[in-house]
Amino acid sequence: MAMAETEMRSSRGVAVRNRRLRARIALASRTSEVASSVEEATAAIVRSLPSGIVLDLRLRDGRGEQILDLLKADPTLATIPVVIVSVEDDEGRSNLLVADDYLTKPIDRPRLGRWLARVAAREDRAQVAVS
Repeated sequence: MAMAETEMRSSRGVAVRNRRLRARIALASRTSEVASSVEEATAAIVRSLPSGIVLDLRLRDGRGEQILDLLKADPTLATIPVVIVSVEDDEGRSNLLVADDYLTKPIDRPRLGRWLARVAAREDRAQVAVS
């Protein structure tokens, strides 16, 4: 079962809303997709499971918490690492929201880079375990 799940997952990150993060994410996860709404993010996640998600809480058509609820509700999606990037300065919320990390804007780029590197390393380890 774990082998099938790993084979389905792509080496792709989804950046929700923030287009300026695309280059940084692409470096760590090889490819990226930017979604500016809950609807676009949901479609991107379901279309091809990402290695990790950089999530803004303020989206065009709703809140990032809706994406987190979607992830928590599905065992296949629940293991996807998520970092929240927001202007809302409440880092304690990441624990309540079940996110791996919480970055306030302006973004601490080295910290985001370290998170992306951990996600990429995790993905690489999973692929090696299946080989």
